[in-house]
Amino acid sequence: MSGPEGGTLPLCKSWVWDGNDYDGRWWTNGPSSLPSRTYLQRSEDGSVTNSSYSGSYQDVTKIAFRLCDSSSGRCTGWW
Repeated sequence: MSGPEGGTLPLCKSWVWDGNDYDGRWWTNGPSSLPSRTYLQRSEDGSVTNSSYSGSYQDVTKIAFRLCDSSSGRCTGWW
């Protein structure tokens, strides 16, 4: 993923369909070159929270990630 003010974050995510929703995890796959003021946000079924760079989720219909910059207030599109 590319940050809104430069740099990149190699973010991976996995998912498994359990019949009515998804379970999975996310993690970084290598070093980040993001500025220190850039942070990750996660949306689970429309509920947005600031996120760590690795974790897991359960019973989610839709999950997405984006990068935001605290200095400019800009965010990337959801991925």
